[in-house]
Amino acid sequence: QTVAQATGAKIGRSMKNARASLNSLGKQALKTGAAMGAIAVAIGGAAMAKGLKMAADLGGRLSDVAAQTGIAAGEVALLERAFADNGIAASKVGPTINKMQKAIVDATTKGGAMADTFAGLGLDLGKLGKMSPEDQFAAIQKAVSGISDPTQRAAAAMQIFGRSGGELLTLFADEGALGNAAKS
Repeated sequence: QTVAQATGAKIGRSMKNARASLNSLGKQALKTGAAMGAIAVAIGGAAMAKGLKMAADLGGRLSDVAAQTGIAAGEVALLERAFADNGIAASKVGPTINKMQKAIVDATTKGGAMADTFAGLGLDLGKLGKMSPEDQFAAIQKAVSGISDPTQRAAAAMQIFGRSGGELLTLFADEGALGNAAKS
């Protein structure tokens, strides 16, 4: 009977210690869970803040390119998508449009080889000058893509757009580039 009482007391103490350990473990789990929740909220907040900053940066960049080129921000976004879809850095939209605009003005005011390039493409400088920049680009894209000789096609693109004209040939070869960009 004494041995049974001693054994029962040991079992009781062991159960009490186990209960205390489990309670302590439960409290630690709650603290850890709360900490993990706080971390998740902080990460989510940071991700949201990062997303908002990216959106603001995009809006600012589109606004800057729109002011630089005279193209509406939505059209800039469309051109950037078409450029990117054809392996051209989206950041090249502004400089590319500016080169095109300069080529049109030079051809109109100075004539010469630049005017001959536009005439060779079948583009009327008077009509081209009255178009919006995005319509000018689309008209030139169509005209350049219509040249069957790859050497002549590259020469015309580079005459109007400078060295980057060669890079634009992938975009010009894709007749549905702007339509696909609008869909995406």
